Amino acid sequence: MRILKHSFLSLLRKPTKAVMILVILFVVFSMVFTGVIIQNSISKSKEFIRLELGAVVEYKADYMKAYKDNLSENEFEQMALSKGTADTIGSDARVEKVYINYSDYVESKEYETISNNDDSGGMIQMATGFDGVAYFNLKATEKNAPIEFDAKRVEIVEGRNIESGDDTSDENPIVISEEFAKKNELAINDDMTFKSYSFDKELHFRVVGIYKVNDSQITGNDMYISSNIFKTSETDMISSIYFQLKDPLEVDEFIKDQGVNLPSEYTVLDAATSEYNTLTKPLDLMSMIASILIWVIFIAGAAIIISLITIFVRDRKFEVGLLLASGEARYKIIAQFVLEIIIVAIIAFGCSVLLSHQSSQLVSEWIVDNQLIEKEDAGDEMFFFDDMNNVNGDVKMENVAKDFSVAITFDVMINLFIISIGIVIIASLIPLAIILSYNPRQALQD
Repeated sequence: MRILKHSFLSLLRKPTKAVMILVILFVVFSMVFTGVIIQNSISKSKEFIRLELGAVVEYKADYMKAYKDNLSENEFEQMALSKGTADTIGSDARVEKVYINYSDYVESKEYETISNNDDSGGMIQMATGFDGVAYFNLKATEKNAPIEFDAKRVEIVEGRNIESGDDTSDENPIVISEEFAKKNELAINDDMTFKSYSFDKELHFRVVGIYKVNDSQITGNDMYISSNIFKTSETDMISSIYFQLKDPLEVDEFIKDQGVNLPSEYTVLDAATSEYNTLTKPLDLMSMIASILIWVIFIAGAAIIISLITIFVRDRKFEVGLLLASGEARYKIIAQFVLEIIIVAIIAFGCSVLLSHQSSQLVSEWIVDNQLIEKEDAGDEMFFFDDMNNVNGDVKMENVAKDFSVAITFDVMINLFIISIGIVIIASLIPLAIILSYNPRQALQD
């Protein structure tokens, strides 16, 4: 208690030096806090983007690398999707579902296609050929319902969906779109026939379900069937493979770990990587700037603090000598001097937290207005879909900006407090250790 009392009295007797230390600590703490707060907010925003994109990872061919390496036709076999590889990767504990998808284009003169040539953002699909022949896409997923249904891109409105039991059934169920059913006057339990060149025969189906389209990229000409037809084919007709993970935040680590199981350098695991990189590009730039700010201010600030406190302590060498000569224990002298600095540091820290809370709101508004929203148009121009089967979430920078909040959290505040007090204690002990190595006579003479 006596040490604490003497510390306060000492600060009151020499307020000028105490205020100098207070101002320096306040400025350094405030600038470091701002940088750390921005870094923390950027990290949270990148997590938000990954969560919005979802937890679907695609195992696919890397056509860009193949094009750059100018692969020959024979070498294109390296890009074939492997069911064995899918089973190996799918055994990872982080995987919730594996979608092994098959597809085949079939034709018919009996049915009319659904056109999608509006401005809703979908692609125009040419599904009608010569002599009134219409082309349709048959899709199947092994063991699971098609991923489009799980991703809510389409949903059943009548009847049922394709089930895992259909893979081993002799019946050939088919699920068609609501628009297609109305246009061709089809209903549940109606029979349908298509001609397949891949199987070199006619395929017969029975309608068991009707779905409605929730995604403008789907035309309604896609039809879902069981995978038993594709399994009996001698031709490997796997069109795509997806892994649904349990947690979107495990995507990056999953891709890194499972990359070694890919059969070729021309196959990759992808989780909307292009879109993620495009959306996080402005955030990465801000993160780099914030990191430079933190380290420059931290190092320069620590040096200034150490120098200032060294001067502050050395100017009181005579006082130290008197205390030593009067029989005061060295540890008590150290405790008093360190406590004085800590009191000033706590006041500076509190003021810095209050200022940072206010200034962070201004920084947040500036980042949102000038870095996030402004970059959205450029990001949209750079990103393009690899195919029509986009199963990842849709992320807009407007949503990222809305979620972006530059604010200090309790955990960040505690960590910064520990680091700040640590610097102050070290800065105090360095000159004190030198002074206390003297005997009382030396301290008084100097």
